Amino acid sequence: SGNEQATTNSLKSFAKLTDQAALAVQPWKLKIVTLTEPMTLDEFAKKNPTPVSIETLALINRTDTNTRFIKGNKLKTVVGQALP
Repeated sequence: SGNEQATTNSLKSFAKLTDQAALAVQPWKLKIVTLTEPMTLDEFAKKNPTPVSIETLALINRTDTNTRFIKGNKLKTVVGQALP
């Protein structure tokens, strides 16, 4: 059918990936960090470098960027290399 042919043609259009930077990409992982001192999400991001934006950190922690956390709070962060 026409859909099968379109799908087959689409799949044939992909070239073999040879870019070493792209081949070396590893998945990002979530890490739970227990705060050792009070801090804002911005301060947390500066102490725990991450490839995602401060807005993404706020989203995964269900908070906003100017919330102040206390010692002992647990926050999620994303670890991994920035994409090429």
